[in-house]
This record gives sequence, structure tokens and C-alpha cells, in this order.
Amino acid sequence: MTSKLEAAMEAFAEATAEYDGDPVTLLQIKDEFIEIIFTGARSPLLQQLVESLRGRVRVLRVEAMAGRYSSSAAELREIVKAVRAGDGEEAARLYSRHILGSKSRAFAALDDTEQVPR
Repeated sequence: MTSKLEAAMEAFAEATAEYDGDPVTLLQIKDEFIEIIFTGARSPLLQQLVESLRGRVRVLRVEAMAGRYSSSAAELREIVKAVRAGDGEEAARLYSRHILGSKSRAFAALDDTEQVPR
């Protein structure tokens, strides 16, 4: 799993330069990384939940990633590093921080545009 995860992370990191300004393509590439993470958890229920949430928050994910593709790739590298070291607790902490940061940025972007009330 680690080699697949590393390959998906590197593909996303490389895509940040190639597809800068194309958040839909970048999210598709990043979704491959996410799929490997949750497949590795070996929980079909968790995989279903994550897939359902990804579909529902796609617009928010586009807003959250805008202009921060490189830093997102750096965060994924840190997650992979923890996985490679066998430190599931650290990987979970880093992934949670990544998700919560994305959530904050997405809601801030929505507040700026006043499109959707919370």
C-alpha cells in the first residue's frame, strides 16, 4: 500500500504545476490518493462514507484548494511519511489537520462570496 500511496502523492504533487488553475482535474488526481488511504483502512463502511461525503462537498473542496495546491501536496507528503514510518496515530492527526484546514478555508471562501448560509 505504501508504494501506491507514495505514487499517488507524487502524481498529485507533479500535477499541481501541470494543472494549476484546473481544480477539477487536481481533485480527481487527489481523489486517487484519498481512495488508497481509505482502502488501506480496510473498512467498507468507512469507504462508503468517504465516497458519499466527497460527492457532497466537491464545490467546497474546489474552494478550499484554490491557490494552495503546493501546500496541499506538502501536507500529503507528511501523511505518507507517517504511514511509511508505521505511525498511524501521527498519520491520522496530520490527515485530520489537513481536512480541518480545508474546511476552514472553504467556509471562509463561502463567507467572502456570501453564496451559502451555514
